[in-house]
Amino acid sequence: MTNKRFFHPDQLTAIRAGCDWRKLLDDLGVRADVRRCTDTEFWGYSPFNTDEKTASFHMKAPGVWYDWSTHATAPGRSKPGGGVIELVQAIHGARGQILKLNEAASWLVEGGYTHIDDLVPASEPTSGEEKKENPPIDIDLAPRLVEHTAFTERGISAETCTYLRCGYLDSARGMLAKRLVFQVGGVSVDGQARTILTHMGRATTPEQEARGKWRFYRGFNPSLELYNLDNLLLNNEAVLQTIATKTIVLVEGAFDVAKCVEAGIKNVVASFGARLSDVQAEKLRGTLAQLNAHEVRVFYDRDTAGQKAATDAVQHLEDLGVAATAFDWQHQYGQSQKSIPDTIQDPCDFSTAQLRWLREQGMI
Repeated sequence: MTNKRFFHPDQLTAIRAGCDWRKLLDDLGVRADVRRCTDTEFWGYSPFNTDEKTASFHMKAPGVWYDWSTHATAPGRSKPGGGVIELVQAIHGARGQILKLNEAASWLVEGGYTHIDDLVPASEPTSGEEKKENPPIDIDLAPRLVEHTAFTERGISAETCTYLRCGYLDSARGMLAKRLVFQVGGVSVDGQARTILTHMGRATTPEQEARGKWRFYRGFNPSLELYNLDNLLLNNEAVLQTIATKTIVLVEGAFDVAKCVEAGIKNVVASFGARLSDVQAEKLRGTLAQLNAHEVRVFYDRDTAGQKAATDAVQHLEDLGVAATAFDWQHQYGQSQKSIPDTIQDPCDFSTAQLRWLREQGMI
């Protein structure tokens, strides 16, 4: 089920006009007849008639299609063919999933095939109503993410990116296009399966950063989640580390998590910034109890904001009866009493060898 949103007719028009329909056809598995395709027209083999020998599916700019072999229709539509929204409806319907118009439009937006500003999710609370949870979405950007130097420059490998389902979204359109994207996962009600709650994108250019260093799909409330909690609960190695160390490491952001995972430290979650909410604190308490652990080690950034937030987080957790300690950035190491260099300001700045040493010393 998509994170359904309701659109004004003008917004639906913008969604249709801005859609990267060639990328959409490729991802929906519509096989092209390359001999007949042009810059403005696409001919391909019907996604509704797998036995055909002659390409009968036709689409032209700005994304208007017709299937000559089946006269396929979208749910609730009498005329065959249509636009990109109707195509999503028709193909999902052929695969057994009925999407309403707004659901199909949401699917296009969430998948990054098109975009529109000022979207308001149906699940977003109205005035005076507090949102209790982030509903799962059915968009998975992970298969479309590719490697990027921003990860390797931070010492984060492709293996770690696969584990965390993060990478670069090399897409022409969409609110997360050309950004470093991290999938935010949840856990199903029965605790047995991973769900997808949203994707968040980190800017790669000053122009993008001016529009927001980090971007989420609107309607997602990060204060209700802990990044990487899905892996902590569902990955055997992460579970065993939590049980063995009796701890969970709490950092600020996704890159901090990625660097810890790269160092082999998998019992780690992030609070989406230098603040621990009531819901996040309760989730930490519940997870500790579930995994027979008892302490949170707060490994926030070295700056003034991070250190104040670490102190507040420790107090917050202790008020809930949870043992918590903050990482000591002033600690002196070895006989020569060396300090942590000023060039290291957050967990991601440490090398993997240094992080492993900190783990061996029981500091994280």
